[in-house]
Amino acid sequence: MAERMAAEIHVGGKMTTELAEELCGFVCAAGVQPEYGGGRFEPQNPEELLQAKDGDYLRFYDDEASWGEFADLEEFLQGHGIPFDRYSDGKYEYDCELKWFRPGIGVSFCITTKAGLPVVEAVSIKPVLRALQRLPGEFKKKGLSMAGLWKRIERIEKLLRRKLPDEMPRLPPFRILSRKGSGRIRKTSKSRNPKDNSP
Repeated sequence: MAERMAAEIHVGGKMTTELAEELCGFVCAAGVQPEYGGGRFEPQNPEELLQAKDGDYLRFYDDEASWGEFADLEEFLQGHGIPFDRYSDGKYEYDCELKWFRPGIGVSFCITTKAGLPVVEAVSIKPVLRALQRLPGEFKKKGLSMAGLWKRIERIEKLLRRKLPDEMPRLPPFRILSRKGSGRIRKTSKSRNPKDNSP
C-alpha cells in the first residue's frame, strides 16, 4: 500500500495555450489543491489554470499525495520540457525530499529539512575532513611545492562538490503564450501572495 504524505509542486517556464489545455487535464486527474487543506482544483481552460499562479509560478498541493509525488503530472511536465520543483514532506522512515527538473539538465533529488533546505549527511563528508586533516602533514613530509599543494586542494574541492546536492538554475517564471505566440495570457484575479518559498 502506498504511503501518503503532503507534497507541493511549483511549475515554471513557458508553454503554448494548446499545451496549457493538456496540462489542465493532468491537473484535474492529479486531484491537487490550490493550497493545503483546500478543495480540488479542476481548471477547464488556460485562464482557469492561471488561478493557481501565485507569484511567478503555478503552485499545486496535496495533503496526501501517493509517496509524496505527482507521478503522472511530473511525467507530463518532464516529457514536454516544463521545469518544476516538487517538495515532499517526510513521514515515518521517509525523509523530506526535493526534486528538481530543468530541461536540458534533467532531474535531480536531494534530502531536505522540513523547511525545504538541502541536507548533506555528515558521514558522507568525513572523507573530505580526513583529506584536509592530512594536508599539513603531507605538505611538510613530502615537500610539496605550492603548485602541488593547490592540486591537492583542488582534488579535495572536487571530492566535496561530489558530496553536495546539485546546483540547479532558479525556476523560471510561468507563462502561457498566446496562440500566435505574440503575447501571453494573464491572470485576471488577484494572487493570494503568501510567502514565496521557492529555492
